[in-house]
Amino acid sequence: MLKNRILYLGLLAASIYFAVLFCSYTATVLLGFVVCLPILSGSSLLFLKRKLNVEIDREYDVEELGTDGEITVCIENKSLFPVLYGTCEIRWKHELSDDEHKVKLPFSVDGRQKNIVKIPVQFAHCGKLSLCVTKVHIFDYLGVFKRTKKLNVTQNIVVIPKLDGIEEESFAGADEKNVAKTYDYCGENRQELKEIREYRPGDSLKQIHWKATAKQKKLMTKVTENTKEVDKLLCFSMLYKNGEIPDFSWYDTKVCVLAKQSMDELLANVSHGVVWYHPTFKNFFLKIVEEKTDLMELLEDVENAGIGEEHDGFEMELEQFIKREMTQSAE
Repeated sequence: MLKNRILYLGLLAASIYFAVLFCSYTATVLLGFVVCLPILSGSSLLFLKRKLNVEIDREYDVEELGTDGEITVCIENKSLFPVLYGTCEIRWKHELSDDEHKVKLPFSVDGRQKNIVKIPVQFAHCGKLSLCVTKVHIFDYLGVFKRTKKLNVTQNIVVIPKLDGIEEESFAGADEKNVAKTYDYCGENRQELKEIREYRPGDSLKQIHWKATAKQKKLMTKVTENTKEVDKLLCFSMLYKNGEIPDFSWYDTKVCVLAKQSMDELLANVSHGVVWYHPTFKNFFLKIVEEKTDLMELLEDVENAGIGEEHDGFEMELEQFIKREMTQSAE
């Protein structure tokens, strides 16, 4: 676009020169045309700017580690006039990286139309990847004037480990370091129907008694005997010691170890609970994992929560949380 501006300034200087040199009607009309045409063209940007929308269009916000994907940017022009040339600025950043990657996407879009622009991306590390469309620049039809529209269109993508084909040797000696402890969990014995009661937070959705729920018009839960609903607890956190600097390798290893341990339990047909710590809310959460989809939801929640520094009294708070959960389960 700089070339267009240089050409226009050269044409304007030539028009002024001929208008002064010849002082003729034709030269004056030519000068007026050269001056007014870019102004009219540039004034259309005021209208186009308001009618231009940009969105990040993704069907899923979860990807698996090591896969190739794409970011789809949808640019919609709601006006009758086309945008012949524009650029869209996109910034993305991983939470463990100080580097921000930016890219400018050139685009054009007809009136009342949408333009889909796709950016190839490789998801090389676990964690949360933040995408943001920050600005859109549109140029007039002569390429002389530019208008900028500031945006804050954001999308977060959670990259989780591959749950199939995790290699055993990749995690040799890492289990004790990255998953703090494994606790036996004495849950309610369940096999024969003991009673039907009102649903309580934390009850398994598989134990809902749908006929009783329909009659009572509120969630009712089956209480049975002689089968453990949860056999053990895995305790996990994305906390680091004071002075420790987490990096991609540190992060990937910890998340993958959790995924492998949980998958090992599932493959052994063992339902289990995962206690994890949320650094922002500063609280523990218990997730019951009974199938692969539960594990995927857990990994998404953990990685969305991010990382934090381990505080004094963390182990004591963890023990208190475990005891409280076991007491509530035994009631």
